[in-house]
Amino acid sequence: MQDGLIAGAMVNFVLLCSVIAVMFAIDVWGRRFLLLLGGGIMTVSMTAAAVLAKMIKDMGDDPSMEETKKTYAFMLVGAICCYVIGFGPWGAIPWVYPSEIFPMDVKEKALSTSVFSQWAANCIIAIWCVGQVSSWGSWGTLAFYAVCCSVVVILVALFVPEIKGVRIEDMDTIFGARKTGAQEPLAEA
Repeated sequence: MQDGLIAGAMVNFVLLCSVIAVMFAIDVWGRRFLLLLGGGIMTVSMTAAAVLAKMIKDMGDDPSMEETKKTYAFMLVGAICCYVIGFGPWGAIPWVYPSEIFPMDVKEKALSTSVFSQWAANCIIAIWCVGQVSSWGSWGTLAFYAVCCSVVVILVALFVPEIKGVRIEDMDTIFGARKTGAQEPLAEA
């Protein structure tokens, strides 16, 4: 029990440090680069975690393998710590990016939709993950999310433009001119 608490504390401390580092790096390296870097780190480390979890499972309850299992377990915690380093940008940028790209006249509705979709996705994953681990095992669940991470990296590479240094008034140069919903200028009285 104590080992699990120590591992959890380590992972959460690494996550905190990673998110803080992203806050300092976001305007230097840019949002897109950090998302791609973080996504790549998450994909590789989640894949390593899945492989390690599978190796631990395949050892079974053989007492002669206890030291090897313990070593793999430490490596698994290391892989998860690497994952949360990669998650740092993904923990911060999806909250920052939407607040920077929407014009003021639609920002409230757009940010409400963005926040709702993020929390809904978090809720679905949290509920679904318990059943996944029960039916697929820990290594199968980790492998599934490794594939998901790789798909997300590809989607970011294809569809997320860099907005570092772009003023909110100039976002239409990145995303194109708005076709609907633009505020009409006020008429002179």
